Amino acid sequence: MPFQRCGLSSRTIYQSSSFFTAAVQYRALVEGNTLAVELGTSCPDCVSQAPQVLCFLQDFWSPTLGYTVANTGGGRSGKDVSTILASIRIFDTEAGCDATTFQPCSDRALANHKVVTDSFLSIYNINAGLGQGAAVAVGRYPEDEYFGGNPWYLATLAAAEQLYDALHAYADSFIAIVEKFTPSSHSFSEQFSKSDGGPVSAIDLTLSYTGFLTAVAAREGAMPTSWGALSVSSVAQACLSSTFDALEKSRERPPRDITTFQLSAKEWRERYNAELAIREALEIEMMGIKGENADLLTEMQALREAEATRNQELEKAREVLLITSRIL
Repeated sequence: MPFQRCGLSSRTIYQSSSFFTAAVQYRALVEGNTLAVELGTSCPDCVSQAPQVLCFLQDFWSPTLGYTVANTGGGRSGKDVSTILASIRIFDTEAGCDATTFQPCSDRALANHKVVTDSFLSIYNINAGLGQGAAVAVGRYPEDEYFGGNPWYLATLAAAEQLYDALHAYADSFIAIVEKFTPSSHSFSEQFSKSDGGPVSAIDLTLSYTGFLTAVAAREGAMPTSWGALSVSSVAQACLSSTFDALEKSRERPPRDITTFQLSAKEWRERYNAELAIREALEIEMMGIKGENADLLTEMQALREAEATRNQELEKAREVLLITSRIL
């Protein structure tokens, strides 16, 4: 399947064309060619395909809506913090405010930033009372339902980082949002509650700390080196898919991969059922010696609790395997 019709965004599992994915692919092609030259070799596919990907990127910008539509599928509005993250990831200090590459200070990136951040103004209780133009707690996308759909530290810090790359003063107010809702332990969870700002979801999430460090680094003027965003002379007049069809076909995996995942899940279920039968047999035996050895009964109870935990882990593993099989 050509990249125009398939992709996975930074934090989603459904298939669609993804702005974030295409943006980092473009940078990878440009940097790949630069590396090849430095190593005394060449990357002809990097040179030929970078303009095609850059051409494809332009399709995500909607002049009518005034923002970058993050994904072509999923039934959502397309307002998504991944577009802000993409602008950060393809930031090039030598590209100025180039709109073609969606640089952080470009009119496209700044307009998109406002639309995306404003979309969370009315849906989170902790943003109540804030006016238009004020910094707000930012989540992944307005329609998010994961863990109740809350603001993310990573998302709010990304909103700050883009503006630090383009503008300093306004960005401080996003850092202030994070400071306000950081617990006294100074620990960053994955999210903070939309109702009261308390920690929500995974504790001590690495991405939250990474988001803080990179946002602060940008604030202090630590700019990344140029990766050659403007080295492609022009955008291709038409986005060709034939090359990508061939590349994708070469990567196709045999159908047995999905079957393998499904069989693995089935085998795990059978193993659990067998262990369950053994446990029940032991319980029956224990009933006969209950009065003689209470310690064994206590141990049996501990085993039952361990089995319940293992059952939950197996169910989670099965879900992961099935999801992975669909992606493959």
